[in-house]
Amino acid sequence: MLTAAGLDNVIHDILSTAWAYPGCPVLTGDYWLNNQQFDQSTLVFLLDAQGTEVSPSLVFSGVDWLKVNNLRAPLATFPDVDGYVDSQELLRCFNVYMSTLNGYQHSQVDSPLIQLNLTQESWSVLPVIPVNNKQGERIYYLAADGNHNWKRVPLKELES
Repeated sequence: MLTAAGLDNVIHDILSTAWAYPGCPVLTGDYWLNNQQFDQSTLVFLLDAQGTEVSPSLVFSGVDWLKVNNLRAPLATFPDVDGYVDSQELLRCFNVYMSTLNGYQHSQVDSPLIQLNLTQESWSVLPVIPVNNKQGERIYYLAADGNHNWKRVPLKELES
């Protein structure tokens, strides 16, 4: 069983890893524990999506695309051939950096999650992109859809 101090250490390690390595997806520093949505406790981390723009896919129903509008945007290092953020590439990269965590044993991408096994515990890690309306109010999150795109996740599913 993970203690509060153990959880704090895992969170600190993940945030430190993201901030220490330039190729790692940039996190905002905001996170929380979700015990309701998935099979095991899930650490939800917010990705820094400044310089990108969300638009619904014109091709696929229920899919959103994340357009890179600024080549210096934190997520600009994960483009697909059309200039959109490739969710699978982002998850693969984030997964590679998980191997630097203290107590690391194994991790794997299981979209939209990264399954992380440490010496003392196992976690699901869910990196998401917060989406706000023009008034700056959070309206939903984007999570990897398993096909290089993004799917909307309602606030109530992650924040409850």
